[in-house]
Amino acid sequence: MIWLRVIMPLSGPVVTVVALFQFQGSWNAFVWPLVMSSSERLYTISVGMYSLAYGSGSLTSMAELFQSVLLAGSVMAVLPILFLFIAFQRQFVQGIALTGLK
Repeated sequence: MIWLRVIMPLSGPVVTVVALFQFQGSWNAFVWPLVMSSSERLYTISVGMYSLAYGSGSLTSMAELFQSVLLAGSVMAVLPILFLFIAFQRQFVQGIALTGLK
């Protein structure tokens, strides 16, 4: 009973912050998906943008033509994290503010 009435309401902001940080870490993952993905179909958005820009190891002339595509991809990569932050801003700030209190 104490767990439901005391601990859970106090741990809500902390759990939200941990979930946001975990999502951001997974969303921005680069090295692990780059090493483990066997086809371009499985690339994350950051690995896909990297392969578009640096196709064969050096900046290709095609990437200069696709600069707007790369910029649109970077906006698409930021939007989910931005929406989650806006939606859970209150819990995010509370979770960080409560971490230093005893």
